[in-house]
This record gives sequence, C-alpha cells and structure tokens, in this order.
Amino acid sequence: MPLQLPHKELDLFILAKKLLHCCYEVTHELPVDVRKTLFHEMRRAALFVYLDICKALAKDKKKKRKWYGLAKDQLVVIDAIQEVLVELNYMNKEQEKQINDLMNPCYQILSEIIDKK
Repeated sequence: MPLQLPHKELDLFILAKKLLHCCYEVTHELPVDVRKTLFHEMRRAALFVYLDICKALAKDKKKKRKWYGLAKDQLVVIDAIQEVLVELNYMNKEQEKQINDLMNPCYQILSEIIDKK
C-alpha cells in the first residue's frame, strides 16, 4: 500500500500525476520511428515533473525552490516536444488540449510558488 502522505491531496501533485498519465497515453500512440526520440523525452520530462514536485514537497523550505524550478523546466520541455508533435501531425488537437489543460495550471502554480519565495 502506498504511503498516505498529505501532499498527495494537493492540486499541484494531482495535476502533475494526471499530466504524467496523459503524456504516457499520448506517446503510446506514436509511430515506432518517433519512439526513439520524442517518445522517451516526453515521458522522461513528464516523470521528472512529477518526481521533482514530490521531492520538493519532502524538502525543507530552503530546498523546495530548487526542485520546483526543476519541475517547471521539465514543463517547458514537454511544451516544446508537444509543439513538434503537433507540427508533425503526430498529435491531434484533442490530445494537445488534454496536455495543455494539465500543463498550464501546473506551470502557473509552480511560477507562483517560486516567485513567492
């Protein structure tokens, strides 16, 4: 049974986890020739958004900012990969919207947290 930690109820944590699942679903549908590059990079970036937020939530106040910043950087990577996938017609508008609907609030929350400190 997973640990019952209070941060698992936070919006940021929930959004990051949903984004991870969404990125995995989208990349699952990519053609084999794209899987060696964009497939792995998008999955890796989505995983690191989630993991870096988890790490930030477990750190003291002084170290949180670093991990939130790393998570925010990975959102930029996801955005860039998504842009390429859309331009190459590997991602449809519905998939793009699903990712954006999760990524944008994550980015906004992270920006607010980082700027506040």
